[in-house]
Amino acid sequence: MNSPSEFRELEAYHAAVVRTALDGIVVIDGDGLVVDFNPAAEAIFGYSRDEVIGEQIADLIIPPEHRAAHEHGMASYLATGAGRVLGKRLELPAMLSTGELIPIELAITDVTLSGRRLFAAHIRDLRGAKRAEAEIREQRNALHQKEKLAALGSLLAGVAHELNNPLSIITGQTLMMREAMEERAVADWNGLVRRCDRIATAADRCARIVRSFLAMARQREAERTPTRLETVVEEAVELLGYTMGAAGITVERRWPDDLPLLALDASQIHQVVLNLLVNAQQALEQAGGAERRITVGIDADRKAGTVSLTMDDNGPGVPEAIRSRVFDPFFTTKPQGAGTGIGLAVSRGLVEAHGGSLTL
Repeated sequence: MNSPSEFRELEAYHAAVVRTALDGIVVIDGDGLVVDFNPAAEAIFGYSRDEVIGEQIADLIIPPEHRAAHEHGMASYLATGAGRVLGKRLELPAMLSTGELIPIELAITDVTLSGRRLFAAHIRDLRGAKRAEAEIREQRNALHQKEKLAALGSLLAGVAHELNNPLSIITGQTLMMREAMEERAVADWNGLVRRCDRIATAADRCARIVRSFLAMARQREAERTPTRLETVVEEAVELLGYTMGAAGITVERRWPDDLPLLALDASQIHQVVLNLLVNAQQALEQAGGAERRITVGIDADRKAGTVSLTMDDNGPGVPEAIRSRVFDPFFTTKPQGAGTGIGLAVSRGLVEAHGGSLTL
């Protein structure tokens, strides 16, 4: 049996250990009443020790939906001596004095003294650890995305080089054809000239797309000029007008008349809009349905100094399971041969090169 002096020394030793512990320590009795509440627990939960001594622990830090399980477990352990949580490390939600729920790591130990049933809960606040895990996960994902885009840049550089040669031939031959027709009397000369002009326009657009690929692969700045975004959208819609009409798709335009001029590389943004329209068209064609509609909207927030372009269709949407992957290079849900999986990754790169963002 301990002498009074030994007991006082033991109590002082216990108090010193509990008060200086980095983890929160909460001691309760067999009735669930708080017996001790160390400074670390005060810092975690926002209660002072004097506020909680003698109060029910369930009312203080256990979320309401878990209180019945806590009471059942306590009663079962006191009756049988068997418990499912004692001596184990558990991750659980806990409630602060403000009512906010936080993640904690919890270990409960039976510290019965002199016949008095006491339980010590060692509590670690996991908010910092969870934030660090989330940051590491985001950094890992960003690094992974950069690695894939680096590989994509190499691929695009090769594709652009291969496309440039035939495009230069098309452009050169078109010019030669036009010069030859101008020198000779050719029936329906005007019609043939218009046809040559269309070929030249299409070839020039291809060449500009190739140049934009090369610029992205080489990480060059976009060539921006004052541009009307609505004009870029109209050109893209017009380019797809025939295929949209053949598929029974209507395109609605919604934007005000007083949109500001933007500093854009029109060719690059045209490529983005074209890609989004084609994606919407393909989704609508695969889904079927009588009324197929794409809505393109432009809004300007002059206070924030931003302009947003939104594109909606009444198709099936993107399943929740793959929403986080749609911008990954080479990821596609389209049938073999119907898509490469690089369109959205390239589009996001082009938009981010303009200081913007492309989101689902």
